[in-house]
Amino acid sequence: MQSESRKTVLAALAANLAIAIAKAAAGLIGHSAAMLAEAAHSVADTMNQVFLLVSLSLGDRTWEGAASIAIGVLLVWVAYTLGRNTKRLLIGEAARPDQRELLREVISRHPEVEVVLEQRVEPG
Repeated sequence: MQSESRKTVLAALAANLAIAIAKAAAGLIGHSAAMLAEAAHSVADTMNQVFLLVSLSLGDRTWEGAASIAIGVLLVWVAYTLGRNTKRLLIGEAARPDQRELLREVISRHPEVEVVLEQRVEPG
């Protein structure tokens, strides 16, 4: 299976490299910045194929599983941290007293708001 994957990646690498060379030549001959940008994009695609070849040679199922779990734990931690900090900003906990008073005044000006009962604020 790995030899088939390697052959596929090598074919894609050769195709992307040929495309990059053709686009660069067309960009240089035609003095086209857009075509040169496309050539750069094709070079990036070619580098992706190089990275795939490296990963095929270094890949190990055990470490891939451990890395997947580690990435999952990291994503949960980031989501929790962002959620907690965003919640604090949304409900005014991060606001100074003068900012909270200004917020209360702005909210109270709206005709659909009868009264502002409280703002949840933690000291600090």
